[in-house]
Amino acid sequence: MLLAGGPVTYEVAGLVDDSSVAVYVDRAVLAADHGAPGMANVVWSTSDAPLVAVNEPVWVDTAAGLAAEDEAARRAIVGIFGAIAAIVVGVAGLAVMSSMTVNLFERRHEFAAMQAIGARRARLRRLIVTELLPIAVVGIGGGLLIGALGARGIIGSFEASNSIDIGVVDAYGTIPFIVAGTLVMMVLLATVVVRTAARRPIAVTLRGAA
Repeated sequence: MLLAGGPVTYEVAGLVDDSSVAVYVDRAVLAADHGAPGMANVVWSTSDAPLVAVNEPVWVDTAAGLAAEDEAARRAIVGIFGAIAAIVVGVAGLAVMSSMTVNLFERRHEFAAMQAIGARRARLRRLIVTELLPIAVVGIGGGLLIGALGARGIIGSFEASNSIDIGVVDAYGTIPFIVAGTLVMMVLLATVVVRTAARRPIAVTLRGAA
């Protein structure tokens, strides 16, 4: 059969008296074949108040109303994804910060030895930031790449299953803020570790390492 959306092939399951002039297809199947699931028995009109001569209740939707419903659904879905992403990023960030803090704390004897030979806090802080910088670069690059690919995959799958056009926009403008935030966190972490190590007398720290 040639439908408005293109040719479609149906399997004949049986014949009725008017089979020479009519073909009966399930409404849900026909709507899906037209590319509009759930939109069977729909009359499209350019008029704001179309006149439909049927003896049944008629529900009138405007294009603006349908667009508003789609936008509301899209924003709700994006909000849910955003909340999930924020939770995942927050938990992952805390885990990374905790792991790095523990790793640096275990090196307190090394920092105490450097202080004993004249290294100042600023030098220790620069040393820690320099060591963390490659990790931050790899983490930012890998995170942005995996996040972009993952977002496209998840949203594409959601769009295919729910017939809602969400769309993916690459927010390149946020990358500088991500980089700046990561650098600030690195400096803060290094500062906290150095201050914590400096509070304890160098002799006590080195004695504990012996």
